[in-house]
Amino acid sequence: RQAINDGALNAGRVIHLIPTQSDQALTLRSWLERLQITLPEKLSQALEPKFLLGRYDDRDQPTVFLLLKTSDYEGAFTMLRQAEQELVPLFYLLTGRTSFSSSITTPAFINQLRNNLETRRLIKDGQTILLYAFLDQTTIALTENENTLSEILNRRTN
Repeated sequence: RQAINDGALNAGRVIHLIPTQSDQALTLRSWLERLQITLPEKLSQALEPKFLLGRYDDRDQPTVFLLLKTSDYEGAFTMLRQAEQELVPLFYLLTGRTSFSSSITTPAFINQLRNNLETRRLIKDGQTILLYAFLDQTTIALTENENTLSEILNRRTN
């Protein structure tokens, strides 16, 4: 978490890190267990072990993104829709925040089209909290920042 949140901003640079466990790449399930995050079992089963956690420096603020691979598009799509509210604590833990602050306004996901892809956007008190989109039938992108998602979509199409 500290490596994601700290350090000088490096706009446009990619730094390659591979978290490992016993000389093998850390799997998504093992990583989430270490963070004490539990995804719904059916969603977990629809995701591949490999994942990418990244940091994109959007102007003056570093933002986190996750790319997940799915072995079952239909299953992952259905389970993501059912588990949308459970995705928010994942990003709060990744960024070192301890909890999702409550307010009078209940957060609600809305659909948006970006680069001809359906994007789900969670809004609370007028602020974007989480976005996700299937980049294709095997790749899901999740982030808290609209510019980060736009950059992922732009790089995907170039």
